[in-house]
Parts: sequence; structure tokens; C-alpha cells
Amino acid sequence: YMLKSLLQGYGYTIQTAMDGVEALEKASQAHFDMIISDILMPRMDGFQLCREVKKDKKLQKIAFVFYTATYIEPKDEDFALSLGAEEFIVKPTEPDVFIKNLKDVIKRHQRGALAAPKAPIEDETIYLKEYNERLIRKLEEKMIALEKVIKDLEETEVKYRDLIDNANDAVLFIDKTRAINFVNPKFCEMTGYSFEEARKLALEELIHPDDVDMVSGYCQKRLAGEKSPRNYELRLLTRDGRTIYIDNNASAIKHKGRIVGVLAIMRDISGRKRAEEEKAKAQAQLFQAQKLEAIGILVGGIAHDFNNMLTIIQGHTELAMLKVDESLPLHRDLKQISKVTMRSASLIRQLLLFSRKQPMAFTLININKTVRDLLKMLKRLIGEDIAFDTDLQTDLWAVRGDAGNIEQVIMNLALNARDAMSEGGKLFIKTENKILDNEICRVIPEAKPGKYVCLTIEDTGTGMDEKIIPRIFEPFFSTKEAGKGTGLGLSVVYGIVKQHKGCINVSSEPGRGSTFTVCLPAFPVKLADKTEEAISLKAFQGRNERILLVEDEEGVRELVTKVLAENGYVAFTASNAKEAVEIFDREKGEFHLIFCDVVLPDQNGLQLVDQLLSRNPSLRVLLSSGYVDQKSQWHVIRERGFRFIQKPYTLTELLQAIRGAVT
Repeated sequence: YMLKSLLQGYGYTIQTAMDGVEALEKASQAHFDMIISDILMPRMDGFQLCREVKKDKKLQKIAFVFYTATYIEPKDEDFALSLGAEEFIVKPTEPDVFIKNLKDVIKRHQRGALAAPKAPIEDETIYLKEYNERLIRKLEEKMIALEKVIKDLEETEVKYRDLIDNANDAVLFIDKTRAINFVNPKFCEMTGYSFEEARKLALEELIHPDDVDMVSGYCQKRLAGEKSPRNYELRLLTRDGRTIYIDNNASAIKHKGRIVGVLAIMRDISGRKRAEEEKAKAQAQLFQAQKLEAIGILVGGIAHDFNNMLTIIQGHTELAMLKVDESLPLHRDLKQISKVTMRSASLIRQLLLFSRKQPMAFTLININKTVRDLLKMLKRLIGEDIAFDTDLQTDLWAVRGDAGNIEQVIMNLALNARDAMSEGGKLFIKTENKILDNEICRVIPEAKPGKYVCLTIEDTGTGMDEKIIPRIFEPFFSTKEAGKGTGLGLSVVYGIVKQHKGCINVSSEPGRGSTFTVCLPAFPVKLADKTEEAISLKAFQGRNERILLVEDEEGVRELVTKVLAENGYVAFTASNAKEAVEIFDREKGEFHLIFCDVVLPDQNGLQLVDQLLSRNPSLRVLLSSGYVDQKSQWHVIRERGFRFIQKPYTLTELLQAIRGAVT
């Protein structure tokens, strides 16, 4: 095959034969210019073939060349030439030399200048006997040498096989076709594949999809003799689908100067990589916690003063609304100011909730109203390229929850849907009453049988693979590009839903969008989507009750004093604890109620209350604050059962709280 390919490459037309008999038959049937023959062959050897060719008048003009590896002594060549051969070439011969010799023979043949055969030897039989004996001795010597080589190789193979089989690292050999030719036991242990299974694998099947291009490129360069990294990290896929991290050392293997494959020595560094990932994750979590704490400190620092200002704006706006006819445009403007003021208060409250600076306030909620209140903001946030639609059940049951947190759930899910529709799409929000039975609960994680109000948010975005869905509620897990998400949005949603004793179900397919369904325990009563009624304060009028108002913010103090005075109460005001004690003593403690801010410049409001209660145990207490945290001792307020009103508040809420406290 080698000679045929070589000679065809030089433009010759070639036919082949397996031995002298076949060669003689083909030579008799067609025209040939040259016969190239080995000596040792079955049925008819080269000597006999040459003899038969040269004695046949039709064939004797064919140039005859011996190409043999059985050259032992110079007289062997003499004998071959004496049979009429024109050339005697010994294997192995460099291709260029071999072709040159053949060309010389062909030229002489074409000129008719073939050399006359050498004179035959005197006794051919004796020569052939001696030739065979020499050949046998030569073969015996070679066999002895070969046996020694084989023994040495076997010993070497055993030694290296032992080293490879017991190596702590996996060994993989890839041949020129990029097929896996060999793996050691450590590789099988590391990946879970047997030796036979590994050899049937394509290289791409073994490498993590994200690393295939890199590894294939490096492998291709090494097989081509080009420079590529010797050491690099990659990821392998095990038989059971796990991903393991590998430190790879790759070398090109050569035989007789030619690259025959790539040897890879692989060390499993999964433990180290996962430790590094855990450390990085912990650092990220710490950094995120520090950011949240910083947000909490910042928001907490401004919430008290900010809510005081909102209280002033809200109060004076409502006072003005009482004096303006509802049909006038000014009344509508004032009403809008009031709405924006309370919305601002809600935003501050959500920030405080997110930074764990605000306790949740559970009330009966109509989720339809919550959705409607958010519609304008949602449409603005999701953008004009996303169509928006709702289907809100009219007789929806109530849920007991924190309004700010429920808003945050809707906002986070809507924003998550928007991010999945970067090229536009549709967002659909649906509410419905639903009874979850045992069969449904087996499908929805953490669900329990019962009556629920279900909020569904559906998008037509990129969707998610089923392998990703179980992880989406993990803190800091995100499928978004770096810098485009914190990985907290869905974990916050999950946390809020769990705090409300609800459950959440997700269905999604790549390219077909996602559907999030939040189910919250229902209170089977219908809460009407109330339109705001005109402010009526008559039900909360006072009866000349004496109230000690302790408030350090002058604007709030003046507002509350005015409202109390105009609604049947007698107010005494103090800007700090010291003034309050002085007034209390001066009036001999004759007060029905102390209305006190929790945070005062000179003393904690609770300490002041305790001081005054010790002098008048029948004194009623109403506390207020811009925000509630450790400093304001919210847990103590709850434990002792003190009434509390959160700033900012409406006039109705203020007078209702005052009336409830003094009654």
C-alpha cells in the first residue's frame, strides 16, 4: 500500500500482487515496464519469479527490481542480479533515493541499455542452501534481540503501567483523530465511566459545553504542532451529569518525530474551586449585607425627619381640603397632593421593610386594589414595548397581609418579567379565588389545602430551563449578566410569601416565557374596591379631654395642636421630656392622655411615659414615630400594649387614634 501510494504520487500506473504466482499471472495478461518484487513470499519467492520472467521471451524485456529487507551479504545482491534483475534495493530506503533508483532503471530500459545479467554462480543449489542458512541464523539473532527488546519493553511497560494505574491524577490520551485512545483507572474513578465507555466518547461529550471551544482549540493546535497553553483549567461532565473542575496538563506525544496524539494529565480541583466559590459567595453576601445595613442606616437616619415633614404636608393639605368645595379644581389638586404624600410615605416604609428596620403591619387587604394602585407605576416601569393586561376577579376574597410587602411582591415579579423581555412582549396579571385540594398541593411546593387568593404574573420572555427553576429563589442567584441583577428580587418575594404563610409556584420553558403564581391564605369575605369617601371628622370629636402632646418637631406639634383644638380637645404642648414633666407637674397630672413621640432629643419617649404613669396610673398613652427600630423599642411598645400611630398619618387616622385612646 505504501509503495503503491508513493509511486502513484509520482505519476506511475500501478498494479499489485500478493506473491510470485499472482505476479506472473498478471504480467502475462498485460503490458508492464517494470516489476518490483520482494524476495521472501509464499508460493513463489522473488528469486523464482525473476527466473521465470527472464526466461519467458514475452516478459524478459520487463525491467526487474528487487526491493527486500533480507540483504545479508554482498553475494546475495550478486545472486539476484545474476538472475537477470536490473536493480537490488535494500529496505528501508528513503523515498527520494528509492524513486531516483527506479527512474535510472526506467531510463536505461527506455534506451534499451539494460545491463547484461551477471554470470550465474557455479552451484545455485549450494548457494541457496547457504542463503537459507544465513537467513535462518540472521533471523535467530534478530529473534534473540527482539525477545530481549520485548522483555525490556514488558518490564518498562509494567513499570509505567503500574505508575499510570496507581497515579493520583487521571491520564487521558487523545490520538490524531481526536478520539480518546486511553484512560487510566483514576480517570474512570473521577468521571464514573468505564474504560470501554470512555473510549467510545467524543471529546466534546466529556467537556462542559462552556469549555468545549477552548479545549478543542487548544487540542487542535497541539496536534498541529502549534503553540498552546500547557496548563489550564477546564470542566468535565461526569457520567451522572455532575460538573467537576480540572487542572489540566497537556503535552503533544511524538513518534519518530511526528505528533501522534495529546497526553493529558488531569487533577480534580473541584474541592478547591468550590471552596473558592463559597468564599466568594460569602464575601458577596457579606458585602450585600453591608450594603443593606448601610441602606438601613441611611433610611433610618432620614425616615424620622422625612415622615415628620410628610405628616405636616399631609395634615395641612387635609385641613385645606376641608375648606375647599369638592367640585373645585383646587380640591382635586389638594387631593392629588395628599395621595402623593402617602405614596411617598409608603416608599420610605418599603425601604425600611427591605432593610429590616420596620415591622410588618398585617391588615385585611384587597389585592385587586393593590394591583390597581400600582398600575400607573408598573406601566411606566415596564416600558412601552411591553403590552400590559389584567384579569382581576370581581368578588375576590381578602387576605391578611402587609400592604407594603404585597406591593413589593408585585413590583419584583413585574420587574423580573420585564427583564426577561428585553425585545418586548406581553405582561399579564390575574387574580382569582382558588381552593387548593390535596392533589394540587402535591404539585405546588409547600402548599397546604385550603382557600387562597392567587396572584398570577405571566410573561412572554426568554423563559427558564427546568434545571434552573429550583434555584431561582436562592439569595444572590441570578441568570442575568454580571452587573444587571443582585439575585435578591425573587428571594425577597419568596421570603415575603413565606411570612404570609403562602406558597409560590413557577412554570417556565426556554423561549416560551414564565408564569409565577403566588397563593396567599384567604379570608372569605369580600372587601369592596372602595372609592375614597369625603373626609368626615365628626365621629372622632373630643369632649374637652386634656391631652399632653410631646413632640420635638415644631411643624408637627403646631399641626396636631390645631387639629386637637378644632375638634374638641384641650392640648398642652411640650417639645421635649423636660418640658413635659414641668407641664405635668404644673397641671398636677390632670390629663386624660399623653400623646408622645417615641424619639425625643433629651429622653426616650417610653422612659417619659413610665415616669408620668408612676405619678398617674390612670393616664392613657398614645405613642407615635417616624419609624420603628431598636432605638424606638418597638418590641417593648407591643409587649406593654401601648397604642401606636405611625407617621405620616391622615387627620382621620390621628383623630381616630386619639378617640380610641381616651375612650
